[in-house]
Amino acid sequence: MHAPHLSSPTVGGSTPAVSADDIRAAAGREADSARLHQLRRQQPEAYNVESQAHAHTIKKAGAHGFATGCSFVTIIFGLNRAMPTLPWRTMGLAAALPVGAAAGWALFSFFSAERRFYARERQREEWELRNYPDGEYDEMTAIYMAKGLSEADARHFVKLLSRDNQTFVDIMMVDELGYSCRPLPNNSEASSAAALAGSAFVAASVLPLLPRSDRVGPLVLAATVFATSAMQAKILYGAYADLGDSLRTLRDNTLWLSALGVVSFGAGCGIRALLHRQ
Repeated sequence: MHAPHLSSPTVGGSTPAVSADDIRAAAGREADSARLHQLRRQQPEAYNVESQAHAHTIKKAGAHGFATGCSFVTIIFGLNRAMPTLPWRTMGLAAALPVGAAAGWALFSFFSAERRFYARERQREEWELRNYPDGEYDEMTAIYMAKGLSEADARHFVKLLSRDNQTFVDIMMVDELGYSCRPLPNNSEASSAAALAGSAFVAASVLPLLPRSDRVGPLVLAATVFATSAMQAKILYGAYADLGDSLRTLRDNTLWLSALGVVSFGAGCGIRALLHRQ
């Protein structure tokens, strides 16, 4: 953000006089820009949204994949060692249930984390707009100039948008931070999506276990892998596929995935032991 120059273009060899109000306004904008720049230097992690998004993506997605893999391997290995005579179909079903539950929980946590991240970024934008409005106007003007508008048109457009602060913040969240215009799902919608994802995962995982023929099994397995991949891409990423930073955070409690697998394995072994004694 740069403060506007106080000098005006010359017309006919003469320089128009600059009023005291213009000088004070320009000085105020320059002071606002300087304070905002200083804040960004003192707290770069709070303003470098792109780097923060990439860090969340790497950390959360990597932890999710690792925890899910640990859960699946733990269940299969544990069941095979503890109960070697257990039918492979039952073993596959026992593995599919906790992993499907983990997939649903991961999706719910992803939506919840996305809402929290959005709310935090929105509060920051609202604070900046209240305390340093000229700096935000300059940023939005630069964005619209980059889209092809002239400086005069961009400033006029920003002036029209800024008449309502809430509307202006909504537009900043889309044009400046790259969020989708679609509202993020609430808890009810996130719960429904999580239940659908978990159920679909379990249903698709059980399909290869149903056929008795060894020839039909691999065909069903191949079709299931394809359908599950397409289903997961639609459910997990869906409307956010066009956002470069949509996966800034996948979930907050990644350790619950591995814990869920271990607990499910222990519960399954305990239930089977009780039934065997009876």
